[in-house]
Amino acid sequence: MLCCLCIGTTADAQSRRHRKHQSDTGILWRKFVTREADLRQWADTPLLHMTDSSGNHAGIFKVMVDAIHGGEVSVRDTSGKDTLIVGDQVLHDLLDMSKAYDLVIHEEWFFDADSGMMRVKILFLGPCSRGSTKPLFYVPYTELAPTLNKYWLGTPPVSCFSYFEDRKFASRITAVSPPYQKVDTNNPSRDEWVY
Repeated sequence: MLCCLCIGTTADAQSRRHRKHQSDTGILWRKFVTREADLRQWADTPLLHMTDSSGNHAGIFKVMVDAIHGGEVSVRDTSGKDTLIVGDQVLHDLLDMSKAYDLVIHEEWFFDADSGMMRVKILFLGPCSRGSTKPLFYVPYTELAPTLNKYWLGTPPVSCFSYFEDRKFASRITAVSPPYQKVDTNNPSRDEWVY
């Protein structure tokens, strides 16, 4: 079963784009959610057919591989904490779409008491083999976002960055951690986060 979570309005999406860091003092609770997008589904196939301003075509994994090779993004292990060196064979395999990869999206869902709204922030993107729920590696979304903003997809064209920020992808939730976490607003600590 596929689900797509749309939270907030277009104006809210604009404010998410310009927000660099969310203050922990305004967060009442948070969850970390892992989603898997099957790129064979109609809502996600545009990620395999992105176009840059020069008219060059690329898929999401080629964009990731080029950003990794170009040093634009760091690669993290599946805990999301340690920087990882990814072998050339793994990166080469990502370009072979016959191996059929899915996209894992790791998010933070939180309730912002300052605005009185639930918000979602994408933390990491990662490829995983079809049939597996464990990604090969993660790329921090904040590092990949400027690269994604250079690519367009769909009709009418929308930037790949907006595609993620406006939550136009379809996915299924594969993990939620922790089930409920109330944040102590007097002493917020990111060290307790689970990625």
